[in-house]
Amino acid sequence: MLKEQKQYEDPFKVVQKGYDKYWRPHFISLLGFASNILENIYECKEKREDLRLKINRLSILTEKQSIDDIDKKVGNLRLELEKEEKNVDTFNFYNIENDIIENVVKELDEKIHEKSKEKYYLSKKIRGLEKSLSNVQVKYSPDKISSLFSEAGIAFDGRIKKSYEDLISFNKSITVDRRKTFNAEIKKSKEVLESLNADLSLLEVDKASKLKVLTSNDSISKFKDLQNILNQKRLIIAKELDIRKDIVDLEKMKVDKSVEDNRLEALKLDLKNDQFNNNYLELKDSFESIMKYVVSATSSIDMKVLPTGTPEFSIIFKNVESYTSQGDGESYNKIKCIALILSILKIYKNSSFINFTYLDGVFETLDPRKQKMLLDTLVEYANKYDIQIIITALSSDIPKENIGGEVVPDLEIFNVLRCLHEDGDDGRLFRMERW
Repeated sequence: MLKEQKQYEDPFKVVQKGYDKYWRPHFISLLGFASNILENIYECKEKREDLRLKINRLSILTEKQSIDDIDKKVGNLRLELEKEEKNVDTFNFYNIENDIIENVVKELDEKIHEKSKEKYYLSKKIRGLEKSLSNVQVKYSPDKISSLFSEAGIAFDGRIKKSYEDLISFNKSITVDRRKTFNAEIKKSKEVLESLNADLSLLEVDKASKLKVLTSNDSISKFKDLQNILNQKRLIIAKELDIRKDIVDLEKMKVDKSVEDNRLEALKLDLKNDQFNNNYLELKDSFESIMKYVVSATSSIDMKVLPTGTPEFSIIFKNVESYTSQGDGESYNKIKCIALILSILKIYKNSSFINFTYLDGVFETLDPRKQKMLLDTLVEYANKYDIQIIITALSSDIPKENIGGEVVPDLEIFNVLRCLHEDGDDGRLFRMERW
């Protein structure tokens, strides 16, 4: 277990570049939790998100439609198709042409007009959303404002600057939410527009085919054109049946998502209850003991499960009155990190697990008393639990002992592997020449 100086800021922060699901379950298993619970939570969340996207897409495609309406429409279309097929097969074009004239005038033109009007307003809406999206940005800079204040001879620092920066931070968070909302609305509108264009294309093709029949004088050509019209009607029936299937699938997906929602809640409860496992309780006790000894603070590790199902760990100090903001400083963060690492290694002392840790700059920024108390703890854990602890420290940071009236670094307690310096190759880690 390795800790560089820059990694002491948060005991529970793991430097990883991959997705949480690939490393967080392993991390909480180090703390004693069952990793499979969190793995199942991530799997459940992915299923829920996949279902949510599919539900949104199908909801757009099947908006304002019902199975009963589609069944009624398909039934009427099939009756019309059967009647027209008989007329075409017997070359009885008179009735078909009358139906076409009535259909083009009363239905097709009206549908095309309504769809075109809907397309116009939807396209206008998308352009407006995209314009609004391009304007969603924070254009304020504390440095520029500070420069303006300076030119005016007014101080812009301290609480004023802090309040202004907080305001910008709040504005940015709102901006992120607004961008998400705009992008979601644009995506939804474009999907509806795509469906509208497909409907308009079919209507235009249908209209052109029917007008061609009316203007044709050749029976064979008219027969072929009517066959094409019948095929168009078959396509419309097939499309309606596809929409019907989408509605059925949509209802099933809603049920499946509800199941996954309930499963996620059950898994979150399992994760919350798992904090009473023996390893985690032992780890908490060890951590509290180290913190009590080194910094005289009564503290504990707290775990809560966020609404997303992700576990969040934090350090809670119980004697709040005596514990001030210094606990958020670099020194206290370092001690918290070291206490957590030692506690983890302790609970696996009898398991097939790593039994060493590397701690960089371990005594840096600590006051002499805390340096001594921390050193005592490191020695105790190394001897008592057979842990190999490798540390780096400047000679000025090593706890001191008063020997013969002279205060010198207490090196006797360490097994010093290397004393690093810049006076020749002998002071290098591997005693090699610079390259």
